[in-house]
Amino acid sequence: MMSTNKPPSSTTTSTNGGPPAGTSGSGSRSHHHHHHHHHHHSSSQQKKEGNTPAVTDILNSTPSDYQCKLKFQNTLPDVPFDPKFILVPSEFNKYTQYKTTSLERNYKYPLHTDAQLGIPIDLIDASVYTTPKNKIAVPEEDQDLLIPLSQQQEDQKRATTLKRYRPNAAWLRKTEYLSLLNENTFGRPQRRNSATPSKSINGVSVNEGAIIPIQQQFDDVELVENTFDLIKERTFVHPNNPDLKPVSVMSVLPDFDHWANNYTEVNFDHDPMDPIPSSLADAELDEFVEKQEQARTQGIVKGITDKFVYFITPDIVEDINDNNSKKRLKANADANITEYKMQKVLTSDIFVDKDNENYFLFVKNNTVYYNRLKTKVNLKRIKSRDDKILVEERIGKPESITYQVRELNDQEKEEKQSILSKLLCEERAPFFTQQ
Repeated sequence: MMSTNKPPSSTTTSTNGGPPAGTSGSGSRSHHHHHHHHHHHSSSQQKKEGNTPAVTDILNSTPSDYQCKLKFQNTLPDVPFDPKFILVPSEFNKYTQYKTTSLERNYKYPLHTDAQLGIPIDLIDASVYTTPKNKIAVPEEDQDLLIPLSQQQEDQKRATTLKRYRPNAAWLRKTEYLSLLNENTFGRPQRRNSATPSKSINGVSVNEGAIIPIQQQFDDVELVENTFDLIKERTFVHPNNPDLKPVSVMSVLPDFDHWANNYTEVNFDHDPMDPIPSSLADAELDEFVEKQEQARTQGIVKGITDKFVYFITPDIVEDINDNNSKKRLKANADANITEYKMQKVLTSDIFVDKDNENYFLFVKNNTVYYNRLKTKVNLKRIKSRDDKILVEERIGKPESITYQVRELNDQEKEEKQSILSKLLCEERAPFFTQQ
């Protein structure tokens, strides 16, 4: 038993198979010593295993170049239907002309709900989720929630189009009048509402002659004829200044002759014409300015590339002493050819307003005609050094330009007639009665 107090180094076994040094050679003592040595080694191993952790982080302990800790989430998928909003029965256009954009129309509103989305979940009674044998009737106030949003919008548009006029009640809603300011009577969208109240003279409204009870079912022709009552009476009052009197009254009609043409509004950031020569004075100066203004109105903008365009005008400088120039001008006049001059090469920015319709007016034969403006172009001078080098090397400036007017071919005539027919159908649309 004396070997039990010795350190483990004294219990090493000899290499020749004999008993260890310093111990007895009897079998019983030798057996007891080896048994105690084995027990001492086992307790040391248990102490070593107790210091190691029971669970190790395999993901974060594995060597990797990615230095962030890995986190896993198990989120629910998005709701498979769009949210439905409550429709407010009010006309907001009477307060302001609000226009939505595609960013607002395509925006998905977040759903602010609790964790269970307002659905009570029973985790104990499984019979709650069994499908009932008899069909359960949906409450009437909840039936709109089951209609898809796309179908709901189509039904709303259809109901707005086929909506019949209700009896006019002044205490219930704003009174509607049939006049030139209200286009909804004919089924057209109302483009603008006047924010200023109508003027009255001696307590009588100016538009009183055009008032028609909406509950009366007039024919479409009678409704249209009634809108011209104010024109027939010739009593016009300015909405802001009653002292102003109209000088003349002209009809406003579409430009039937040129409706098939495409017109563009062109804006210059500088004067594209050549400067007036300093040597001109008095009568010569007035004549040059008049010719320059006439040439400016006959100018043509022609595209060269997607970025560059050139602006040409009729050449107003003529050599009256050159007989060849006279003969050439006479021959061009007979062939309906005009000589043009390139003024400048410019850069173009094209804008197409798809949300609004723009028109321009002009007076002809005591009648006002209007036509459409489809696009808007801003022409700017070339400022970049690289663009100037590109224009000089590849585009250049031609010595002479001729412009010839020709007749329309058959295909162009058919396209023009088709566009004009659409205009006539659009203007006649209010006169047809819906069946």
